[in-house]
Amino acid sequence: MEVLVNKNKTILSITICTAILMIFVPTIIKISKNHQEKLMIVATKKLIESAERCYYDGVCVMNQMTLGQLKNTGYLTGDVVNPETKTYFENDLLFVYEENHVRIAT
Repeated sequence: MEVLVNKNKTILSITICTAILMIFVPTIIKISKNHQEKLMIVATKKLIESAERCYYDGVCVMNQMTLGQLKNTGYLTGDVVNPETKTYFENDLLFVYEENHVRIAT
């Protein structure tokens, strides 16, 4: 009888732990993914806003420019980290100016 009670407690403990893991693991993964996406949005917005200011001020006149050129004009100071790769964005990253908006060329 005592062996049966210990076995039931063990099964109950395993069931509770499994249920907790089934709830928390997907939640943590989703939170982490959303956080990474938001970091990428912030980093790219910083780059695009700097490029748009350059175009709107009339300093940048070509329809395409690189990140290195943007830094040389002084509209972007310092390096911006790519949150996905944890490295700096390359100086040859290309911006395209179309219809009064800047986008990053892919």
